[in-house]
Amino acid sequence: MENRFRSATIFSLSPNFSLNEINKIKDFIFNPINSHEGYIFSNHSKNNNHFYFQYLRKVPVTYGEYNEGFIKKKGEILKETSFEIDLKNKIILVFAGKAQSNFFIRKFTSHFGLFTSSFKLDFSKKIDILTDSQFIIRSEQAVINGFTYKELMVGRYIANIKDIEVFKKVLNKYRNDIEIIKISIEDDYGNISKVKIDKHGTFSFGKSREENANILNFLISKMLDGDL
Repeated sequence: MENRFRSATIFSLSPNFSLNEINKIKDFIFNPINSHEGYIFSNHSKNNNHFYFQYLRKVPVTYGEYNEGFIKKKGEILKETSFEIDLKNKIILVFAGKAQSNFFIRKFTSHFGLFTSSFKLDFSKKIDILTDSQFIIRSEQAVINGFTYKELMVGRYIANIKDIEVFKKVLNKYRNDIEIIKISIEDDYGNISKVKIDKHGTFSFGKSREENANILNFLISKMLDGDL
């Protein structure tokens, strides 16, 4: 896993995903000379359960250059998406926000014909799992789509909630309508990271920090505990 990143998104892989599929990805090698896209194998864990890759693709661009007059030129830039495959839990973790991750997954599926699907988290269940851990969890915000007030007002409501018990009650009451939650996570050393979690498994951090990697590992492990 990369040590510094701002966003990451989880997707489920097919239950029959195996080392055979890993080898197919390794064989789809990016060559800057004669290919427009491909993959680079970065590393794997000692137990061979985690595999790290980069997906590279050339993107055409148009730019202007002034040489005794304005000249329009065409060129290419290289875009990169890093991702990790967890073979044991059959998930793929893309180190990017939702839009870029969804684009990558469409490419990934078209290249290998591998079934992937997005998560759908039940925040009401997950907040109990998160708070029962070695980290200090504080509530920040919940985004409710379909919030109603006395049947007079209906809409998308952003609720800032600083009390964790009130937060749990809101998540339980509107469990089918919660789109995003924001929480802060503090470790034993006093490091605090604020993270936004989308119901489909996108994690966005306020800052790119070294401890984000450990916190993301923690979040993913808890997301996989029990039913989603």
